[in-house]
Amino acid sequence: MNNTDKQQYFNTFLRTFLVALVIVLFCVADLAINVDQKRTKTTSKDESVNTGLDIQRLYYLEKQNPSDYTINLKLAVLHQLVKEYDKARINYKKALIKSNNAPFAVYKAAMFFAEQKEYQNAFNLILLLPDVQNKKYYEMRARFYSRIAKSFLSDHDYSNAIKTYKLSYKYAKNTNNKLKNQVLKDYARAYSDFADVFISENNLPLAKRVLENAIELFDDGYAYYKLALLYKDVDNEKALKYIEHAYELDPDIVNLDLYYYLLNELLKQAEASGKAPSVKYYTLKIENFQRKILSNNIYKNDIIIANISVKEYNKIPFMSKKPVLNFTLKNNSKLPISGLYIMVKVSAIATSKQSFQVKAVDENRSLPPGGVLNNVSIPISELASQAVLNQAVINFYARKNVRSHWVLINSFKPNIVN
Repeated sequence: MNNTDKQQYFNTFLRTFLVALVIVLFCVADLAINVDQKRTKTTSKDESVNTGLDIQRLYYLEKQNPSDYTINLKLAVLHQLVKEYDKARINYKKALIKSNNAPFAVYKAAMFFAEQKEYQNAFNLILLLPDVQNKKYYEMRARFYSRIAKSFLSDHDYSNAIKTYKLSYKYAKNTNNKLKNQVLKDYARAYSDFADVFISENNLPLAKRVLENAIELFDDGYAYYKLALLYKDVDNEKALKYIEHAYELDPDIVNLDLYYYLLNELLKQAEASGKAPSVKYYTLKIENFQRKILSNNIYKNDIIIANISVKEYNKIPFMSKKPVLNFTLKNNSKLPISGLYIMVKVSAIATSKQSFQVKAVDENRSLPPGGVLNNVSIPISELASQAVLNQAVINFYARKNVRSHWVLINSFKPNIVN
């Protein structure tokens, strides 16, 4: 056997071995997925069977201990869990009678009726709690009224939701800080949602008043942002104050174009009035905004990705071809981009979602406005065959640094180019 034959024999053996290895890996992965799915189904079935057995056991215990109301409470909770609401209602009523309206039984039954939106029954029950200054009873009332308020809110009954949150807070402020803050946050959000009704009716003065009520209660980012939108054509200075506060609380909800627009409008007003201190102030704010905010965030329209193709190449001779994603990248924003990460997520019918990244622009250099990078490439899965990729959707994401959020830029169906 000459050297050429030996080389061909070795290459054939190596390829056969690698193909066999990939098949084994796929089989193992498929087996693991099937086992996990069966285990999930079995667990769900077991939980259902266990709940049924628990209910049967509790009914047996009820016969042995007919005066023990806690058994009926447990039965009510289990029936509620499996959505047997009529049986839950029967057992809550039994628990109330047997316990002579014990506080915990009253609270649990009231919460059940609140969930069922049987408000009158729920309110009648909660009034049976002892009227004493006790942290435990304050907490029960606070949670109850908060639950009722959420139901009103889900029905868009904002007026009753706000009244009920007010009642909930009356008790929550005498409990722990966690519950107190949660009720305040929900109370403020109810006002914020209520403002949308007046905005849709173009009743802007009332919308502003309702939103101001919200921020008096709690630092709600949405309320501040809505106020900024309402004031942007009336009082730019006030609008800027609100949008800055909204950005501090929740940067994701703020449109940075509006933020930047307000700064520039206020600078123009200062220049027109000849107020040198104000000109300097807004100039510095704009510089700070560009340096700290714009330079760290990417928006969908800032980047254009084009000329997308998937090519196959051999990284190592005699090995199977691997797919590489090629594309052109353009800076479509008004500012230079220093540092840019691109991530692709390959989502296919036959595979799980996989993600791959590349650092397209280094922090030490920048891509000017209108600048283009050609032949940017990202190696993708070695197991992503042409057949798999033909069923895939590939999503492009971008961000400027590891602290900023990924932003979806583009989605496409790939095209294999050999």
